[in-house]
Amino acid sequence: MERNSWEDITALAAKVPVVVLTASEVATDALAAIRLGARAVVLKRFAVETLMDAIRAVVAGNVWMPPSLQNQLAARLRDPSMNLLSPREEEVVRHVGKGMRNAEVAKKLSISEQTVKLHLNAIFRKLGVLDRVQLVLYASQAGLIGGGRRS
Repeated sequence: MERNSWEDITALAAKVPVVVLTASEVATDALAAIRLGARAVVLKRFAVETLMDAIRAVVAGNVWMPPSLQNQLAARLRDPSMNLLSPREEEVVRHVGKGMRNAEVAKKLSISEQTVKLHLNAIFRKLGVLDRVQLVLYASQAGLIGGGRRS
């Protein structure tokens, strides 16, 4: 029987912190592992040097991956083609960036206030922000709203 490592990560991550040891240096593979619940991604070619660092980080409750993968992921997250947000979510972000409250956004977009709240929760989760202030700062820096820069 062939094992599926992606399924293994998902199953194990619910029970224990998972450290993935891989030969793949592809950022999307590392991101997929983290999304499935892995807490660290260690490249096999650096295993001797870094595996203990990764395990210590995971035990401390952190996520760990080598700087080369961090840089690739950061570049992908700055890339507008990543399309983390749907077009409607981007509209919500632009209106929140103008200082609109949920009721105002709902009226402007002809949707319910509850739908605005659902969009905001999805946006917070996708972007890793906790509130509207962090959202506006992130969106400004990412160039989603005026005044920021898009890298």
